[in-house]
Amino acid sequence: FEDYDMWMRLAVDYSLAYSPGLVACYRVVGTGMFRNPKRRAALLRSEAAMLAKHIGLSAEDDGTIARRLIELASELSKLEATPAVRDVLRWAYAASPQQWIARALRTIRLPGGLRRIKRTYARRLGLDLPAAA
Repeated sequence: FEDYDMWMRLAVDYSLAYSPGLVACYRVVGTGMFRNPKRRAALLRSEAAMLAKHIGLSAEDDGTIARRLIELASELSKLEATPAVRDVLRWAYAASPQQWIARALRTIRLPGGLRRIKRTYARRLGLDLPAAA
């Protein structure tokens, strides 16, 4: 996602255009960060921190950033990465101050908070978990 950060920084000062087709190839291996759960949590949190740097530059972009941050919070919750979920929800709230995100932030500070968030906000987080999870 380092390229993603570069493109977002370039878009602040320059016009970018969509170019259909394959423009890059990435090798995905079984031992890489995307496959290892412990390393994946760090990678997802790093992506969220990178996105957080771009909050406030554009209202339209903030909505997109908030949606991606919620997706990242969802993935981190599946990995049981409570501190990272808290950070990502805080950034999502900064990008899009919705009441349910504020309530989730208060909930995550409670004992068993991540479990409560999964149960209460599963649909909004896009979790495909049963309601009692």
